[in-house]
Amino acid sequence: MRKATTKEIIAKVGQPKQSTSNLVRLRLPYTMKLAWETKTKVNSILVHPCIKRSLENVLVGTKECYSTDQIENLGLNLFGGTYNYRPMRVGTEWSRHSWAIAIDIDPTRNALDWGKEKALIDNPEYEDFRGLMRANGMISLGEVYNYDWMHFEASFELLYGLKY
Repeated sequence: MRKATTKEIIAKVGQPKQSTSNLVRLRLPYTMKLAWETKTKVNSILVHPCIKRSLENVLVGTKECYSTDQIENLGLNLFGGTYNYRPMRVGTEWSRHSWAIAIDIDPTRNALDWGKEKALIDNPEYEDFRGLMRANGMISLGEVYNYDWMHFEASFELLYGLKY
């Protein structure tokens, strides 16, 4: 499994849009909360149609693998975002969030510039969650680059329907 280039993403799904008209709503199998405003509940999220099934499989699998208390304690219910029309924070290319082909989980305890020494999502108790992401074609930037452990994005194979 490999990370898709911006050129490959544009070739497959087009330029990113400021409009959400091309996105679909994914009803969550468990309630999430906004990471920055935990009193706000999230029951559905906007995603690109090409990742809906895979991300739904990840979240259903998470609910099956972990108890409600574990999901809460591990922060797997802390939603950091999917769609956000913007360039990457580092560099000049479009963020994968501009297409809604990425999701951030628990950004407070897995900050962008933290390596595995600090990011919680690298800990062993998250292995089932990370395994579900991998099995469904989602790449962890933390596992690939050892930063941005909160961020999971569609792989080339998922975007092009080669494996998932």
